[in-house]
Amino acid sequence: MEPIYIIESPAPEDLFDGRNEGEALYKALKLAECKTNYWLATDYEMLRKALELIASGFGTDHSPGEMKSLYLHISAHGNEKGLGFTNGSFISWKELSSLLKSLSENIGFELADVNLPISRVVLCLSSCFGLSAGEMYEGSSVSCVQAIVGPNEAVTWPDALTAFTTFYHLANLKDFSLTVAVEKMNDAAGLNGVFVDVQSPEVSQVLTR
Repeated sequence: MEPIYIIESPAPEDLFDGRNEGEALYKALKLAECKTNYWLATDYEMLRKALELIASGFGTDHSPGEMKSLYLHISAHGNEKGLGFTNGSFISWKELSSLLKSLSENIGFELADVNLPISRVVLCLSSCFGLSAGEMYEGSSVSCVQAIVGPNEAVTWPDALTAFTTFYHLANLKDFSLTVAVEKMNDAAGLNGVFVDVQSPEVSQVLTR
């Protein structure tokens, strides 16, 4: 069972109305006895600090070949260009990529065949148009994450919560492949291909050998 780290940055009106998808997911995962932690990150600096704590908690002592992964779940409002913070500021996919690259470096890359470095981070985005984060793969020598799971369009919080609860139950507790777990999470939320998984070029290279 891999650890699941949840970072949430809700809009002010979400906080006022008690709409906290990340916190609700955290409670569900705790009930399922998953190893999980939750942070409320209202701005860039809080996000950076949360990622530092995640790196420290995950550590670097992982045997080569075991492919120990880290699920990073970010819950926030988003669009095709990036994510919004509670304080009204914005982080672009490029800026997020830089933070995630540091996280991957701090916990150590997995080495596949012929010493191909692969990030241990599986990025799960509970945000509208989260799949747009796939642009982080472009022009990078080593991808900052091994896979991205997110919606390719706007999605409601009830659908996102239902979908990701199903996803983590299958991918983490039942050891389903990401692709199958994503298919089932769409089914559970009554969606048709809204959530998609996109693997990094490094993972795709290994799978096609």
